[in-house]
Amino acid sequence: MDTLTAGLLTYYETLPLPKAYLRSALEVWVVQQRSRCADPAFSAHFPWRELGLPQNYFLQRHLIINGKHFLTGPRYRGGDIRYPFIDLVAFDAEPDREIAGIISQEWAEMKPQSVRVLTPENRLLPGKVDQYIYGAAGSDLMPLPETSSVTIRPAFQTEYAWCCHTMAQAYHPARTLSGLADRLKATSESELEQHIAAGNVYIVLAERERAGFILCEKSTLAFLNGYCIREEVIAPAFQGRSLASQAQRLLYHDFLQRSRQPVLLAGTILPENIPSIRTAEKAGRVRLLTYQFLPV
Repeated sequence: MDTLTAGLLTYYETLPLPKAYLRSALEVWVVQQRSRCADPAFSAHFPWRELGLPQNYFLQRHLIINGKHFLTGPRYRGGDIRYPFIDLVAFDAEPDREIAGIISQEWAEMKPQSVRVLTPENRLLPGKVDQYIYGAAGSDLMPLPETSSVTIRPAFQTEYAWCCHTMAQAYHPARTLSGLADRLKATSESELEQHIAAGNVYIVLAERERAGFILCEKSTLAFLNGYCIREEVIAPAFQGRSLASQAQRLLYHDFLQRSRQPVLLAGTILPENIPSIRTAEKAGRVRLLTYQFLPV
């Protein structure tokens, strides 16, 4: 087995996921991330012209530090060039602040403010939390709701305007939690329209009345393959009734029925977004992983 894959498998071995699934996912992840060390299409997405750096500067780098392997890549928080950091995407030794400092020096021209690591709950580091990944991969964790008053169905193209209006209501500044206004971004209307056409948007019905929607697509979240919740909106008039958590359970069982094998339902949540954390936990999703920024 590849040394980076073996290192990650050990690091993430306590995740509540099937071992065969975890190994396969990590093998694919390492191949993908290593390919970005020589992929000009990857580096082309970075602002190399604006920063006066050659395009190949932004290729990912495989570093060897004290005999250990660390695969690193450049990133910008929220795509903003004022907040550069380095993503530590694969490694065969547990990272710490000393390693983070050495990695930062290797990327000195970019002036990274931190090194980001994706940690399982049993290996949390003394750094700042960026976001959590909450997920579930078992019907025992996400049983069907006991009530039948909440249902879901795919959104119709004709419901695009209603979805946009409901999303605008939910993201209204007066309703946005303190500390989230700058970080919590709604899905663009054009993206929403595309997702409705692709069948990725599900209307949440309460007593047959439209109460909100969930945008969920088959995708990859970090190295996790499954279904990823990208947006979850409940109209203000229907909030406080646990509709979102019930809808997530229904959605999970819909995916489970289609695949006829275990599936993962996951999504990222900002640490300040307490309502979304409560909804995920009430639905049966658990905190699988934490993105943490290590100071440099």
